[in-house]
Amino acid sequence: MASSDSHQLDDDEVNGREGDEEHVQTPSSASKGKRKAKVDEMCCPTASGTTNLKKLSCKSSNVWQAANKSKTQTVLTPSSEDGNLSLGKVSETVFKEATHELVVLAQLPLSFIEGVGWRHFCSKANLYTPNCRKTCTKEMYATRKAAMKKILGKNNQRLSLTTDIWVAPHTAASYMVITAHFVDASFQLKKMIIGFKSIADHKGGTVSRVLLECLQEWDIKRIFCITVDNATANTSALKKFKEAFRQANGDEAFVLDGEFLHLRCATHILNLIVKEGLMEVDDSISAIRNGIQYVRSSTPRIKSFEFHVDSGKITRGSLPLDVKTRWNSTYLMLEQALKF
Repeated sequence: MASSDSHQLDDDEVNGREGDEEHVQTPSSASKGKRKAKVDEMCCPTASGTTNLKKLSCKSSNVWQAANKSKTQTVLTPSSEDGNLSLGKVSETVFKEATHELVVLAQLPLSFIEGVGWRHFCSKANLYTPNCRKTCTKEMYATRKAAMKKILGKNNQRLSLTTDIWVAPHTAASYMVITAHFVDASFQLKKMIIGFKSIADHKGGTVSRVLLECLQEWDIKRIFCITVDNATANTSALKKFKEAFRQANGDEAFVLDGEFLHLRCATHILNLIVKEGLMEVDDSISAIRNGIQYVRSSTPRIKSFEFHVDSGKITRGSLPLDVKTRWNSTYLMLEQALKF
């Protein structure tokens, strides 16, 4: 019995020592305990309602992290009335397309892209840096040309063309525009400008060569008719074009062997008839034109004219001059002159 009691006492002493060793704190565990005690002191009890704050913080943090993963322009927008945030991405491609559409739809000059105002707006709104005008022009032209080629290739039908040449008043440079007309799959009449070329002269050979190069560029091999004005050079141009285009694309290039390929512009013919008729009253028209030119030649004369208009109780209006290239300008000039 004595021996068994002594053994039991020894076991109790060992167990007591092991328990004492378990409660011994190292320096690291002690510091951790102190930090935990401080955190516990700073935290609020769960009954104070911090769960919603925690959820909102986690959602905002997730959105912010997702926004910084990609290099795209991101915008945080509310997705519902509950205040939830959603991530809206604006890629650089979308930004460029929107810039191009802005220039075209608003009919802005290409210098707008390089202007201080637009660059300041992009910098202020934290958007991408705009491209230069040359890059913008190339991208717009390539994109629109690819889309137009896709439309023309999908329909695979005959096209009618109209073309005209004019001279820029300030640079004296000659330009030739080529427009394609066709009916799409929905039976809607469509038109597309497929060529805007600078030409050296108005000779028939030059016009024919520009037409052939333009159609080859767009892979157009079937033509119905080409409408031009009554210039003598156009008759020569279409004869040369007819021979060269048939030789390149075969007999299927034209309808009825190109008998009705050359169409003369009906409105141009009508304009020539009206001009010939106005020659009978040219003295009266010239007198009105000279009077308008006299009034518009200086600012004091314009002010004096406006003063007499007000004193005479006549409705004030502009005094337009007729222009040769604007076929209805003579009519508008005479109509306005009758009011005074």
